[in-house]
Amino acid sequence: MILTIITWIAVLTFAIQLGFWIFIFSKIGFLSPIQPILTHFKGVSVIICVKNEEENISRLIQLILDQNYPEFELIIIDDHSQDQTWEIISNYANKDQKIRVFKNPKAGKKPGIIYGVSQAIHSWLLFTDGDCTPSSKLWIQSMIEHTSESKIIVLGYAPYFKTTGWLNKLIRFECVFNTIQSFSSVLIGIPYMGVGRNLMYHKSISDPLNMRLELAFGDDDLLVNRQATSENTTFATHVNSFVYTHAKKTWSAYFNQKRRHFSSSLYYNLRSKMLISSFFMSLFVFYFTLTILFINGYYGLTFSLYFIKIIISWTLYSKCCNKWNEKDLIPLYPILELQYVMFLLIQIPFLFIPKKTW
Repeated sequence: MILTIITWIAVLTFAIQLGFWIFIFSKIGFLSPIQPILTHFKGVSVIICVKNEEENISRLIQLILDQNYPEFELIIIDDHSQDQTWEIISNYANKDQKIRVFKNPKAGKKPGIIYGVSQAIHSWLLFTDGDCTPSSKLWIQSMIEHTSESKIIVLGYAPYFKTTGWLNKLIRFECVFNTIQSFSSVLIGIPYMGVGRNLMYHKSISDPLNMRLELAFGDDDLLVNRQATSENTTFATHVNSFVYTHAKKTWSAYFNQKRRHFSSSLYYNLRSKMLISSFFMSLFVFYFTLTILFINGYYGLTFSLYFIKIIISWTLYSKCCNKWNEKDLIPLYPILELQYVMFLLIQIPFLFIPKKTW
């Protein structure tokens, strides 16, 4: 009796997983990169809140100054850095009128971003972080091209640099995985998150209340979760719009980063929570029930459900990897997915421990 129930649960979660991959995630898998034609140049304010970024900020400033876009400013807010960050950005500001630098009047990344927005000259705001690297001189243009009177939020892809080691592969696997979900949710009319390393939106939606200032995390996804709709949100997938950064180098650092990200999801709206939880809970239960069935000798059913599911998800995941320059992850997909599921399960008890710093 119990095994019969477990069998039906396995079949149900199998069906839910196939539903997500075939009817939702396939939309981004089969979508060709779109690069709209810019008919006129709109002013853009690039905003960066930095803290102790003396090793990275000079390179980023130069990359932004080299952007092939005629009308933009660069606003940098220093959040009480204890190194030479302020001296470096001040020196750049003295040399180039496009750069405006400010000291954060309060403490924390969110107040810094809010202050930067208040100082912005232009209505279109483009955000990244101090340790990031735009992939091309067309980054600003590739993001602003997707805006219109109705599309006032543009989600960008923010991949990680490839390095050696299994942790780097797992982090990049997760990045592709999360981007598939995020962009696909836009296509089905339920956008729920954005990544602050590569995010553009109109100044009209930058209400501080949407950032939940009482929380140390979620300066990007909580605002998007509150403001994004099926009508006002789009995304950029052309390689010129990518913004790279370095992945965490230790498991503990990665663990802490994910704890912050997962904690943000606890404050998503109900529709977003239902969408995300339906996918991940069905994925967890799917593997759990298959394990029980396998232990009890249901080999045929176990392998049938597993291989059908993995072939479909593997195929669609591979399409995105091919488009987003992550081809080395394709042959590792089955192993990485299983490890990712196990890693998420380990973290669940820690989701309710608040992170107090950015």
